[in-house]
Amino acid sequence: MNYYISRSDFYKEFYDNAPDMFICVDRISQKIIECNQACSDKLGYTKEELLNMESVAHIYHQDCYEDRLRMIELYDRTGSVNDMELILVNKWGNKCYVSLSIKAVKDKDGKVLYSRGIFRDITRLIEKRKKIRALNKELSIKNQDLATLFHILSHDIQSSLRIIKHSSEWITEDKESNLSTDTFKYLSMLKNAVKQIYDTTQKVLKLFMSDFVEEPSIIHLPHLLTEIKNRLLLENNVNITLNTNRDSYRTYKHLLTEVLYNLIGNAVKHHTNSKYIKIMLNITSQEDSILVEVQDDGPGIPKTLQGKIFEPFQSFNKNTKEQGFGLGLTIVKKILEKLNSNIEIKSDVKHGTSFNFTWPVFEQEFHYEKIEKF
Repeated sequence: MNYYISRSDFYKEFYDNAPDMFICVDRISQKIIECNQACSDKLGYTKEELLNMESVAHIYHQDCYEDRLRMIELYDRTGSVNDMELILVNKWGNKCYVSLSIKAVKDKDGKVLYSRGIFRDITRLIEKRKKIRALNKELSIKNQDLATLFHILSHDIQSSLRIIKHSSEWITEDKESNLSTDTFKYLSMLKNAVKQIYDTTQKVLKLFMSDFVEEPSIIHLPHLLTEIKNRLLLENNVNITLNTNRDSYRTYKHLLTEVLYNLIGNAVKHHTNSKYIKIMLNITSQEDSILVEVQDDGPGIPKTLQGKIFEPFQSFNKNTKEQGFGLGLTIVKKILEKLNSNIEIKSDVKHGTSFNFTWPVFEQEFHYEKIEKF
């Protein structure tokens, strides 16, 4: 048997049986002058009906009118179009999403005779895109609902803890002469427990909010610092100084709040001077970011431990009265990793510690990306 197939027969068979729609359109009349079987199968017309159409424009859906005009302009200017997504319409009015590639066929003098195009059916791809967009929209709504829920819970817990804290302080102030030593002891334990519950609740909430996303918004640094002070339930012996040449930025507000909340809280928690604690928050503007430094005058961190402090469930200062689960600096590191930023430690035992990192900021007209929020 002779299995040999001529080149012309091979290409003809390939053309006739290809799953993609092949079509040739006359330059002047814009009529279809040739097409393969896939055109009939996809669009529902016979080949004769396609060839007898007044213009190839009849197979395009009205929803892609502007896209088709752009396609024609590109073809007239360059003589080709590659992978342009358009919408065709079949005989029964149903949409068929396609990716179109066209090439001009010219004579020996360079004059365009007709165009040769390939339509690839991408309807399933478009349907999957729509499903993904719908799922993303649904997920975004759920994230917003969860964020609202978490913030409500966090605020209510915070309010209740403040009531307990202030009530214990008022009892101490109003009844000081009548309180026994044991009562003072128990009130002190109550205040420490309030701090621990609040701190632990906040950190656990942040760890469980890792799937959220955040868009940049305007922050006012003095207000943000005041919010952090209130959340930390700081005593009067803690002095935090803000040094910045600019008060407002457009950035990821909630994420920055969490980073500063944990760094400042960590400095206060591990400080050994119960009479006076000094913390400096230094902000330096750069081209598209700010350089942030949180500096304290605490006991410092030994070099042997500096590589481990960002690991979860680590607590190295056994002398502190504050207790916790060692999650604060872990959260800081995870947030900075999401922003492709590193944190640098400068510390000297008995001379304090400073944490330095860069943080992205945006001008209002600039484009930015959503960031997963803790």
